[in-house]
Amino acid sequence: MHEKGGNRHEMPAHHKLEHFVDEYLVAAGIREDGNRMPVVLAREAWPAWLGEEPADEAQLKSLLAPYPSDSMVCWPVSARVAT
Repeated sequence: MHEKGGNRHEMPAHHKLEHFVDEYLVAAGIREDGNRMPVVLAREAWPAWLGEEPADEAQLKSLLAPYPSDSMVCWPVSARVAT
């Protein structure tokens, strides 16, 4: 398992990663948060989302809308790239 920043941690083979993650979510109190999805924002929305400029809850919730597919760009990635 790797932390952000690249620190590697070995886990004994008798533990399953799913069990470890589930226990972590329970201990952190975020297990019941429901479905979590990444948010894709237009560049001009970044300052409000990141707290760099004032925004109330309604303004932030209004940003949680499907990102226009015609504004997205995708390209093939080699199978050698880790996910």
